[in-house]
Amino acid sequence: MNAATSSTPTSSRSRSAARGPRPAARLLKAAGPLKGSRLLATGATDGVGQFLVQLAVAGGAHITVVAREEDPWAYLVQAGATVVHDVYSLPAAGFDVVLESVGGAVGSAAATRLREGGLFLWYGQAGGAPLTLDFFRLFDGGTALTLQHFVYMGRSDDRDDLDSLLELAAAGALQVEIGHRGSWEETATVLDALAAGRLRGKAVLPVS
Repeated sequence: MNAATSSTPTSSRSRSAARGPRPAARLLKAAGPLKGSRLLATGATDGVGQFLVQLAVAGGAHITVVAREEDPWAYLVQAGATVVHDVYSLPAAGFDVVLESVGGAVGSAAATRLREGGLFLWYGQAGGAPLTLDFFRLFDGGTALTLQHFVYMGRSDDRDDLDSLLELAAAGALQVEIGHRGSWEETATVLDALAAGRLRGKAVLPVS
């Protein structure tokens, strides 16, 4: 393990499961208390998204994911998420926290689904287009929100996160979805597939 060690007895499989989700764990810490909270996540069919869903559910939150129909999303339902394909079908002021990583029209519309005083955690822009927040359109949701720009950086207290993640992994509550196993020579193709949202979960490309 890098940057941190843990005394929690686990198998090598559990350690592997605990390494990947630290950004998701840190993001959910920023979201505040999870139990009973209503979370809306965009762009969550990638490697970080699978952990967001599992950790949110383990923490007692209700999480809804906005995904394109062509995206690999069925495994998120199995993990406990509600998946919708149209952000506009969701109720205004229906969520406590938005976890936004797409940008463009989807991310901008997600902001109007926050309750009054809700938190908008902006941690990516996978679609390439920036957010466009209209002062008056925000009245479709709550009348006030907090926008927080989130970037994951390793910190000295990562060990606390890692210990908690190891416990979840050892208990079988945290699984790593591997969407592709192949050769290191496939790197460029796999990166394109990940960027386009065609590949669910993580990719494993051993270096020979």
